[in-house]
Amino acid sequence: MMAVALMIIAMTMLGMQVQGQEITRDGCDITKGCFSEPDSCPDPASCNFFLSWRLNADDDNVFEMTGDASTYVAVGFSKSGQMRDSDVYACTDNNEVVRSRNTVSNVNDPSPELKGVSDVSVSVTNGRIQCQFTRQPKLNNDNDTNYYDLSAGSMYTIIMAKTSSGALQNDGNIDYHYGGQVQGSRPTDFAQVDSVGADQLKTKLQKAHGSLMIIAWVGLASLGITMARYFKPFSSGTKICDQKPVWFAVHRFVMVSAFVFTAIAFIIIFVAVGGFVDTSGQDVSGRSRVTHAIFGIIVTILAIVNPIMAIFRPHPGEPKRPLFNWAHRIVGMAHMSLV
Repeated sequence: MMAVALMIIAMTMLGMQVQGQEITRDGCDITKGCFSEPDSCPDPASCNFFLSWRLNADDDNVFEMTGDASTYVAVGFSKSGQMRDSDVYACTDNNEVVRSRNTVSNVNDPSPELKGVSDVSVSVTNGRIQCQFTRQPKLNNDNDTNYYDLSAGSMYTIIMAKTSSGALQNDGNIDYHYGGQVQGSRPTDFAQVDSVGADQLKTKLQKAHGSLMIIAWVGLASLGITMARYFKPFSSGTKICDQKPVWFAVHRFVMVSAFVFTAIAFIIIFVAVGGFVDTSGQDVSGRSRVTHAIFGIIVTILAIVNPIMAIFRPHPGEPKRPLFNWAHRIVGMAHMSLV
């Protein structure tokens, strides 16, 4: 009896590590389909995300997934490649699988009922979640339209998310992960043995957008404003090629460069998101993304307005020059405030 008690205590202290079997790549492309990020990670324990799927004797989908997160790791089956129309299953540090609420309309919406899922096994070890569960490909005589049919011939994009930042609500539902998301490079048939890589292009485009905006408005625009505000008195008499004062030449160059970078970043994010905004996620996250997109459009419009005003500015000494100076300054300050 003492030995049994010690074993139970050890199992509890180890976070139920003995649940299920260790997830491996054995059988990938042979008996099961696999998805991992990065694609080159040698085993699931070294991957940021890993998911495998196969059919059992009853033609139910058996999923295994793991991620370097201690709160939850989730998989979504998406029709469009975005989280907002996905059927999401999250393995949590409560040692359970929950279906996710993916709506921005009402933060008090209840969690979707977990249906068609059995043989659940979840363990959390050293900041990593491992999970196994079986899901019926479809439900008979059920009106749950958000329970997606994973039968042969149905194609869905894999979306995986994770977090270690305490994003579980009191009712057990998951909160938004704020980053830590990756998706498959193409739609997948979960009744087939297949290997799918992560969509690296979207991630790279999003990083490029952020990098260009930082360069444009933290670097170039700040330099341009500093030159106009503080260096005008010191360099007005020094001209480049006997044409323009040094402060003005530098100001114009960096502000035009900031506009070009902003325009490129604006186009890139529309390509990456595939439209106005990706409202994937839940509750506050969805609204914050819409807000970010709206402010981004306003910033881009202001970035266009100021150079146009500068092209048609009156010459110094003309009656309307002060009007231009104030308009140019106000638009510029409003621009930097929004950024």
